Amino acid sequence: MSPAFAEAVVEDLTVAVAQHSETLVISTGSTAGFGDAKVDASRAQKALGATHVLTGSVLRDGESVLIRAHLRNAMESTFLWSERFEYTGVAHWDWQRDITQRVANALDTRLRDAHVPHAADAGYAMGAIEATQKGDFMLRHAKVREDMHRARRLFATALLADPDSVVALDGLAFTHIAEVSHRWSTKRDSHIETASKLLDRSLVLAPNYAMTHYGRSQILYVRGRIDEAAQACEQALALWPNHIYALQRLGFYRLQQGRPTELVERVRLALRLNPLDSQWASQGHVFLGMAQFHLRRDEEAYAEMRKAAAANPSNGFPWQWIAVIDALHGRDESARSNLASFQKLIPNQTVSGLRATESSRSPEFWAERERFYEGLSKAGLAL
Repeated sequence: MSPAFAEAVVEDLTVAVAQHSETLVISTGSTAGFGDAKVDASRAQKALGATHVLTGSVLRDGESVLIRAHLRNAMESTFLWSERFEYTGVAHWDWQRDITQRVANALDTRLRDAHVPHAADAGYAMGAIEATQKGDFMLRHAKVREDMHRARRLFATALLADPDSVVALDGLAFTHIAEVSHRWSTKRDSHIETASKLLDRSLVLAPNYAMTHYGRSQILYVRGRIDEAAQACEQALALWPNHIYALQRLGFYRLQQGRPTELVERVRLALRLNPLDSQWASQGHVFLGMAQFHLRRDEEAYAEMRKAAAANPSNGFPWQWIAVIDALHGRDESARSNLASFQKLIPNQTVSGLRATESSRSPEFWAERERFYEGLSKAGLAL
């Protein structure tokens, strides 16, 4: 069993359970440190504030899959439920419905109809399933441009096997979006247009799939249509209330709309849902720091950016904000040093180049953003 395949199964379960507004699901990245089937429920409960812990295993033999799942009450260290699920072929590939229904019943929550497309309904071939899951794994762990290209090839392979796979269509779209957002793209407009067409096709096939609406929000944002981007995020959250990406992204859009106080609550909830994933935590603290800066709470912003840098030392963006705040408060030597840290991680940036990436047209946003660019200039970034 490849790590990518097993992780994708767990991710599917997390996605499906988290769609229900009564259920708060802490992501797999935050629980990785507690092991697999031998999870110490009391340790997990204390560290994460969890009330229940779901553990299990995934075994695959050709097209057959065996999944074992165990649900514990973490506070009382008692088993609530345990079961095994055997899938002998593609027609029975439906672990999401089986396991999430039983987990939800054990937690005494109310299930609504799930909105994640199911492989059995879509008529997947096993090759399409595996290529999609490996592509998703590569997309979420991409560190360099070539990783994104590998993920793209995997999603394209899945679509050859199943042209109507909504998950593969969205995955392929996200590789183009991510290439633009990481500033790896040399053909920005082409990537945006390709991603937009893929997501449009997904919406036709599955209009209630939350990830598609989340993807549309990013396309609308890079096209400068921030109000529409926020609406698309709200649609994603209506379908999946605990969608951590949409929560954090909607907070960012609220900042762009000149409403920084509305960012804080959403991003803090997203961090609560995924507290120990270093890259995710780093991005969340950057967003919180940006909101505090726009609220003129510079020292609180400084503290959030420090948390962001500590969570993920390879993230360069916290250092530019730290340098800005140093410069604005007369700490010139520290400003230069911290700007150098930013430039080492994200080279070849200029004030005008960074300004050109801004999509907001909000006067309230720009009243504070101008202060940011003033600080960057004082710290020594080239105009």
